[in-house]
Amino acid sequence: MKLEKVEPIVARFLGLDPLDMARHFYPATGDHLQQIVDIRQEIISRSADDDSAYLKWRYNFSSNQSDDVLTTNRVWIFIKDEVILGFLGVEAAELVINNTTVKALKVMDLVVKPELDGKGLGVWMNLRLQQMGRPVIALGSNSNSLGIVSKIFQRMPNQKVYKSILNSFHYFRSKTDNKVIAHCVAPIYDASIFLLLSARLSAQLIFSVKTQVGIRKLARFDVADDPILLQMNNGHIRFKRDHKSLNWRLFQNPRDVVEVQGLHENGNLVGYVALAFRSRNMNNQITRQVFILDWGLLPDGKYSAFLKTALMKIQSSLKKQGIESISAFSYDDRSNRIFRQSGLRHRDDDTKTVSIFSNNPATLEKLKCADQWFLTGADTDYA
Repeated sequence: MKLEKVEPIVARFLGLDPLDMARHFYPATGDHLQQIVDIRQEIISRSADDDSAYLKWRYNFSSNQSDDVLTTNRVWIFIKDEVILGFLGVEAAELVINNTTVKALKVMDLVVKPELDGKGLGVWMNLRLQQMGRPVIALGSNSNSLGIVSKIFQRMPNQKVYKSILNSFHYFRSKTDNKVIAHCVAPIYDASIFLLLSARLSAQLIFSVKTQVGIRKLARFDVADDPILLQMNNGHIRFKRDHKSLNWRLFQNPRDVVEVQGLHENGNLVGYVALAFRSRNMNNQITRQVFILDWGLLPDGKYSAFLKTALMKIQSSLKKQGIESISAFSYDDRSNRIFRQSGLRHRDDDTKTVSIFSNNPATLEKLKCADQWFLTGADTDYA
């Protein structure tokens, strides 16, 4: 799908000159924030104050825009007569491809006003963004955006979802819609999970006795950690991680309570696991679920055993705390194998799409190598 074909159609519907369309599409400032929140209130279940805090964390709403408006995370709005008709969240990202850093864009939070749904504005905004000269990555989709990303991006294999039920009463109650059955089945399941976790952990500790992992909670990442962080998951196409990006993504999100466990060998950081603690739903604020938001490992193969040991210990601890489940997104074979061997099971989820675009054929060919990618939940707008 080409911009030059879509633009006249969308412009005609909006009553605009096709040559004037680009002038209506630019990064939002603080003056536009309330309009954006009001529009989002029609489609999300969170309060306006909560959503405003989230948007301020994720995006820059400064009116002092540099010549290159793609250097910071922005909400790009399409506006006519001071009314926002649609908007697109754009994260300025850095991709590491074969140890070379490439500036890229991640798109998320695509919204158009209901009366414009299906009229092509969402397609136009994405196509316009693709003309700005950087690779564009779209991670995840819903029923409204799936059609768009399928038409104007190169679709890749979906991310995988792995999950383990640790305390099962709610799970069986929701599946059977019967409290009595859940009370009968859950204790048996929970006891078997405890025994299985204990057996897996004992076997893993015996297997890796020569390379015992030290696990220590991290309050923050430091600039001194950057050389190690930049080596982690080496050999993959991945979004760059350093202390600034990780501290922002993991610790500053107003919606998340995140705990990061550092994996150490002889006192040296060799990996980490970031856990996001969440309630089951908006009406129950008690922590019930944990999402493995991010992880990193040095490329030496022995550190896979470190991560498996850490994940088993984490699951055992969470189970004792009454946490109902632990889950993660995964994209590479090593992570898939680690999650399976740690007791998490693959679950189908068609919303975890991966879509790419580059107007540079050589870059696009590299990005199309799905078996080279490393992605986690921290790379998406999972929030």
